[in-house]
Amino acid sequence: MGAGPITQQLPLRLGPGPAQSFKTFVAGDNAAALAALRAAAGSLYLWGPAGAGKSHLLCAAWRAAEERGALALRFTASMPTPWRWEDGTQLVLLDACERYDAARQHAAFALFVEAATHGAMVLAAGRLPPVDLPLREDLRTRLGGGLVFALQPLAEAEVAATLRCEAERRGIALADEVI
Repeated sequence: MGAGPITQQLPLRLGPGPAQSFKTFVAGDNAAALAALRAAAGSLYLWGPAGAGKSHLLCAAWRAAEERGALALRFTASMPTPWRWEDGTQLVLLDACERYDAARQHAAFALFVEAATHGAMVLAAGRLPPVDLPLREDLRTRLGGGLVFALQPLAEAEVAATLRCEAERRGIALADEVI
């Protein structure tokens, strides 16, 4: 048996996605959370399903802090411990809180204590509201101690508009039936 024709797959050079910022976040029903983040007053916890924009907003807050010249520390469930406080930190970001094991819970609580001592803001996110997180009680109460927002995924029309804008940004024309 002979081999079939050899095909070669060519990569499409679509370029990187837009930088995750407050400007590139499509708020939909999450305008109140976006406004609270922009005001950067106190600690916040964002929760909701995958794709609702939690990590986007954490990255946007980090970017905004960097643009102001502020030191921001970001920690995720996949990062090894120990997590260290750095002098001058103004913002601590904690992502995927529902996946924190005992070591990460201890590290996150220690960061909350340091943030309170130094007047830094803590912005955290997870798939569950603080009360339902499988975490130690002292960390769970810290996560729920500030403003808490349940993020909602975009409605179908908002997803379509977002896809169209992103395709146009990359120089791709998408027909309505493709979207």
